[in-house]
Amino acid sequence: MTRLIARLFRNPDAYRIDPGGYARNQIGHFLVIGALPVWLGFPLWVVVVIYALFEWAQWRFAEAEPSDGLEDFAFVLMGALSVDDLMITAPAVSFLAAGYLFRKGY
Repeated sequence: MTRLIARLFRNPDAYRIDPGGYARNQIGHFLVIGALPVWLGFPLWVVVVIYALFEWAQWRFAEAEPSDGLEDFAFVLMGALSVDDLMITAPAVSFLAAGYLFRKGY
């Protein structure tokens, strides 16, 4: 698991030309990094702060694009918030569709 996180940290990807990769990436941010830890009982603020620090470090040390980090953070935040309010999934699906269509060239 540590190797996977290290590899993901060193190789940030906004999936500019891969709509399917983008969708899988953001769904993973929403479910695995955002919703799952909160559902398992971790405080929302802990999940959000730890992930924000990860994105900041990736931007600072791995030359990640700030826009990609903010987008990833938004999906993590929406996932974490959706545990208590499923209506949060509506804007998440809208943002996901917009990002997917943008990468498809629409």
